[in-house]
Amino acid sequence: MPMQKFYILIFLLFITSSGIAQDNALDTTISISFHNTTLREAFDQLEDKGGISIAYNNNLESLNYKITKEYSNKSIDHILNDILVGKDLWYKLIGGKITIYATKNRKNKVTLSGYVYDEETGEILIGCSIYDPATYIGTSTNNFGFYSLTLPQEKGEKTILFSYIGFETQLVKVDPADGTLNIRLPPAENNLD
Repeated sequence: MPMQKFYILIFLLFITSSGIAQDNALDTTISISFHNTTLREAFDQLEDKGGISIAYNNNLESLNYKITKEYSNKSIDHILNDILVGKDLWYKLIGGKITIYATKNRKNKVTLSGYVYDEETGEILIGCSIYDPATYIGTSTNNFGFYSLTLPQEKGEKTILFSYIGFETQLVKVDPADGTLNIRLPPAENNLD
């Protein structure tokens, strides 16, 4: 019986430390070197060394910018701040994942971003369509279930459509200036008779 309590205690400590690690992903301290490395490759190395997840749009031109830098016992937050200065990119911690997004040409525009999940299983939905019917601007979730939708900056709420095959389409009212919107789509009822 005492051994069983010991294993339960170890298990609870492991779960607690895993949750804390996700919450403090930017505070993780690592040593890393980049030598003529593209930002895309640098993000991959940061994921490997820091045990974190970084999401970004592969079409961002700035990802091909090359850097040569060395860091010793620096936080991931410090490293990202340093390598992204002047690159028209920035980052946010959303749902335990670091998300890289473009910042140039943002005058009079606002970006709404987040993740789309299956309401029942909590799994990410890859390829979910996100669309603003008022402006005809849309996007879809990437391999991480992440989307980023840049819209003209207007006051007030917008209605954003989330659609995925096999799931109920949702129309969600949101103020894009809030910046982040994570969605859980419920599976569609099977009406095949």
